[in-house]
Amino acid sequence: MATKDLFIHAIRQVETDGGTNIPTALHYKSANDYVIGNDALSATDDVLNINQDFKVDLGRHNSTAPKQNQKFPTACGEFKSAYVMTGDFISKVLQQVNHWLNLHQVEEAAHVLIAEPLAMQEADDSGWLESYRRNLREILAGRTSTDYPNIRFHEVSFLPEPFAVFQYYRYGINHPLMSQKIKHQALIMDFGGGTFDVCVIETTKEGDISGSGRNSKPFGASSVPVGGFFLNRAIAEYLYRQHIFQNSKRDQFKQGLKLYEKWRRNEQDLATMRDEYQKFVLNFHRTSFELETLKIGLCKQVSDWGLGTPLSAQTKVRLPSDPFFDNSPSKSVPFSATEMRDIFLQEVWAKRLQPAVQLCLQRALDALDGEPITIVLLSGGSANIGWLQHALYRDFDSQLAQAQVLPLPDFQEVVSKGLAVECARRFYSDSGDFGSVVYNRLCLMLDVNRTDESSDCRPRLFKPVTSSLPNPGQPGVLLQSASAIRAFLGQPMRWKVGQLDAEPKRLEYFFCAQVLTLTTSKTG
Repeated sequence: MATKDLFIHAIRQVETDGGTNIPTALHYKSANDYVIGNDALSATDDVLNINQDFKVDLGRHNSTAPKQNQKFPTACGEFKSAYVMTGDFISKVLQQVNHWLNLHQVEEAAHVLIAEPLAMQEADDSGWLESYRRNLREILAGRTSTDYPNIRFHEVSFLPEPFAVFQYYRYGINHPLMSQKIKHQALIMDFGGGTFDVCVIETTKEGDISGSGRNSKPFGASSVPVGGFFLNRAIAEYLYRQHIFQNSKRDQFKQGLKLYEKWRRNEQDLATMRDEYQKFVLNFHRTSFELETLKIGLCKQVSDWGLGTPLSAQTKVRLPSDPFFDNSPSKSVPFSATEMRDIFLQEVWAKRLQPAVQLCLQRALDALDGEPITIVLLSGGSANIGWLQHALYRDFDSQLAQAQVLPLPDFQEVVSKGLAVECARRFYSDSGDFGSVVYNRLCLMLDVNRTDESSDCRPRLFKPVTSSLPNPGQPGVLLQSASAIRAFLGQPMRWKVGQLDAEPKRLEYFFCAQVLTLTTSKTG
């Protein structure tokens, strides 16, 4: 085994409180006194006194307009933004990591590599990833080497979560299928608590064991803000509809759901709502988080994840009799694994995840040039819901006819372990496998307006002017997927275009992920 591989397999995880992962949860005893992780989860019986599931909210936080940002109630009575909570959580994590590094006499300062979702496909989340990165950079910029002498903060890097997943399967567990000297096309799905990411990665014909340069190509990617907590809210909505608002207050319930969604999306502050709707939002929020433990418990009772398999497992859920009141008497209602499967398939898979997978495969189609998907790699705690695999093969049977899912006993820590693998590879190869690589094509439709009444918008052939820029040779395409752009960071990239025929009066640029083939013209 090569020295590099020995080093990768010698990677150790930081252990805190007897475990190797820290749940993203906070419990505030006061504004500046708080605990995180498992300590937060065990600090109170009221889930509203625990702050969690704020990853997506961090990407919606605008540091330039602080008054417009959503703030969430905490156990100490103060309202805090996702930005502040993330900063508090990271501070505690860094303290524990720094202590572990000192305890184990690690002299080489640790670099910071952060896993990130792919760019969100939702129209109103177009700037999500940029904000997410910027906020994390700002949070880490406030840390100093004096506070954390064993950690470097001047070089913060980001790696899309599916790329980290690939690195773990290939190098972390050294799976036999991934270690063979054969070419693979891997469909990677990361289904966590807050987001779902999917992409396709193609290895070299040596099976990605080449020692020189970047040797894995990402083709096509898609992401949606849907995870395990989204499923919890879908279950809560179902239970409220079935057991509380079946015959009354249905219009009020619909309005309450709309306001809850606005509150979660940072579109309306809780204090601006009428009192009864404030109570509903908090009661519904409490129910959705209380369902997490019950959901996991039901999943552990499922032995056959077939989509048509009869299921007998069920549990009891406590709901407020009237969510529009504070301290409403509660009632116990039944909830079965069969109902959970139906909700997952109809509300989560069919409406949100399946379209994301389809978009990813469509984007990767041209780049794969007819090559079939050969393996499926899963990651994220929510990927332990086995209906995900069965629904995937049911709806994409033709595309995945030659693909095999690589099984793991638990998909929870795959991303973090993959990050460690990528860090080790960057230590040896300087850039790792996925440094500054685009995973979707960058296309440009140029609309040439010669007069105010006419236009000519069609794919045109762009030729690189900047030295070393790859030449896609396809009309409408500036960069193909899997293009390495590390050498151009902070530098201008220039192309020239012909076929303009005459001096245009105005040029309009439309950047997109695929080439549009329609030619439009307008008159009068």
